Amino acid sequence: MSGPAAMMIALAWTSSVQAQQPCEPRPVPQARIEAGAPLPSLAPMPRDARSASIDHATRRLTFATACSGADLVRFYRVTMNHLQWHEPSGMQERRSEIRMEFQRGRQAIQIAIRPEPAGSQVIVEQADGVVAPDAAQSAAVAVAPTPPPAPQEQANGLTAKAVNGLVIPQPSRGEGQGSGLATYVTARVPATTADIAAFYRRELIGRGWKEEPGATLTETHGRIRFTTSDGPGLLTLEHSRATGLTDIRLRVVRERLARDNAMMIVPGRAVVLFGNETDRPAAFEIAGRTIQVRPGIVPGLGAPETHRPPSLELAPGPHRLTLRRPGQPAVEIFVVLDEDSPWGVIAKRDGLEALPAY
Repeated sequence: MSGPAAMMIALAWTSSVQAQQPCEPRPVPQARIEAGAPLPSLAPMPRDARSASIDHATRRLTFATACSGADLVRFYRVTMNHLQWHEPSGMQERRSEIRMEFQRGRQAIQIAIRPEPAGSQVIVEQADGVVAPDAAQSAAVAVAPTPPPAPQEQANGLTAKAVNGLVIPQPSRGEGQGSGLATYVTARVPATTADIAAFYRRELIGRGWKEEPGATLTETHGRIRFTTSDGPGLLTLEHSRATGLTDIRLRVVRERLARDNAMMIVPGRAVVLFGNETDRPAAFEIAGRTIQVRPGIVPGLGAPETHRPPSLELAPGPHRLTLRRPGQPAVEIFVVLDEDSPWGVIAKRDGLEALPAY
């Protein structure tokens, strides 16, 4: 599987058996970074996280770690920025805790770090909804679909270059493309999110695409959904104030192919596909259900009906997922699912992997 997705909070790993520094997250596969695709939105826990629990009603994740408060501040600033969340204001340090907040579009994550003699207690909470107008300058505001501008309103001199059946604004750097269950292009452009959004609204609506309600656009982030004749379209923008460059990813799901392979997104629902790359049966437990998967079943294109992975539709949001295999310790992760891509959850010889389908 290839391509990115996911808009909600987190994958958080609690069962690493490798010898790693405790204040490191599980590494993101290098191939996904080299492909130039934005990474899934994650709020990871450190390697040594323990006593993790999740409250679905309040969207709260709590855990303990041996990491110090200063180490955790650095940890979250590096990992959350890498995973396309931004910190609208600095941390707030009080007598008994350190508080941090990260935003992406209409989503917000609040992290409370409570230092203790042997490490720290951490509380991660998610909140969503439109940010109030008097919030920080970078706060997200819902943006209504707009008609294409008149020719004289070209988006700040950006011109269009056809790539992979889609379009990339020029000038650009580091262009990329790919196809599978979705067709996508990526690029890095020296322009603001507002200018790039205006460019794409002009170009895509001119091609017959229809913008869906609920777009978000800030100085540093953008997320706009479209309806196309081929399938759902999604434009994501991530701007760096330091470099003045904006990372672009434009994706169109190949709806017929995704449906033929039972890997289509379902509006309002999160879809999970279960695979097993090992030579032993695997049992996945999630949302009160147990999914049995025999060896050799892996989500992917072109699998015959007899080898299609079992799937499950769940409510979007955080879920505890446990993998059990004969003769091996259970592996547990917390995964927060959304509607932007099905997720493939795969039992592997060395643990458990969760990746978006596109």
